[in-house]
Amino acid sequence: MDGQQGKLTIMLADDDPFILELYMAKLKREGFDVYTVGDGEEALLKIDSVRPDLIILDMNMPRIDGLEVLRYIRTSSDRKDMPVIVLSNAVTESMLKDIWDLKPTRFLTKRDSRPNNVLAEIRAVLQDAYPAVTIKPAAQQEGSVPARSTEAEKERPGFNLATALEAVRRLELPMESAERRQALLQSYKLAAARIEALRQGDPRALSTQFARACESLYDQLYSHPELIDASTCRSLRQATELLARQTAQPDLEKPAAVASLRVLVAVEERDVREAAMRAMERLGHNAVCTRDIGVAAALAADNAFDIALLSPGKAANIARLRRKLVGDAAQAPRHFIFMLAEEHFARLEDADTEDGSDVAALPPLASELALKLAMLRLAEGAAHA
Repeated sequence: MDGQQGKLTIMLADDDPFILELYMAKLKREGFDVYTVGDGEEALLKIDSVRPDLIILDMNMPRIDGLEVLRYIRTSSDRKDMPVIVLSNAVTESMLKDIWDLKPTRFLTKRDSRPNNVLAEIRAVLQDAYPAVTIKPAAQQEGSVPARSTEAEKERPGFNLATALEAVRRLELPMESAERRQALLQSYKLAAARIEALRQGDPRALSTQFARACESLYDQLYSHPELIDASTCRSLRQATELLARQTAQPDLEKPAAVASLRVLVAVEERDVREAAMRAMERLGHNAVCTRDIGVAAALAADNAFDIALLSPGKAANIARLRRKLVGDAAQAPRHFIFMLAEEHFARLEDADTEDGSDVAALPPLASELALKLAMLRLAEGAAHA
């Protein structure tokens, strides 16, 4: 630790390049010095040479596994109290017992831990271990908005829209899960600098919310490549195109109050309704739910909704469903997201989703819905700019 400035050093030990890439960018943005290693042997060498203030440790690494790294730390007289956050997946029951016997500071599973939750745990652990140092997110420093020029921007090549879109299109090709994750990683690398640049803006800005939602979807798809489908690929293509425009159009980044949206969910299928409601609750939005389009139309006539989530069922007739909901009402939801079965995407036309509309696959992903909401609101802001 830099005693003069209170700057802490964190070491990431993981053989997954996406995890290293993702958390290195996030932790650097928070103001930490960050070192990364891809196997246990390198981790042992770096522990001695770097002497980090915190280690984020994967258990399943080549050469020497994370359990042996953790054992080395806890049995070393001058390192036994070093904070260690285990961030891993797929550990056996016997290994889990060995891990707890070595007393990690925290044990988090990758599958269940969103990046922002991991960052919160990191800050809590560091604050407990180093109470004399104020641990405060860089994005929340008082008195100024962080500079938009980032290290990620300086180190990466310029953003090429055609190359980035081609990387997303590759995700739709038939491939094994491991190959699909590598393709997703390549797509993320091409977009990461633009995402980082937008994240450095005013936290109230829609563009900042868009960047966070974009990163969240990439993270969820990397953890669960089986969720990559026609819908999520469409969302990533839309986001990639918007990333290029956002960088070139700073007028779309004007701060806007981040408030709960008023959402109308009108879906006949019970499981889809419940999934949509869970997604809206997770995103912090106020949602009203019904299975009947007639009831939904009455609600829309009497209330000002920001967005409507609708499922047209087997017919997949978006225009007809929208007319039923809007009718002659003086006020209508500002945006629509139509939730379709994946087989309907093949015949989907861009004209079906114009004028503040978009589509998502069934069942809806919270991270994808968050991204679509951000993109629709940015498009609305551009139209009124």
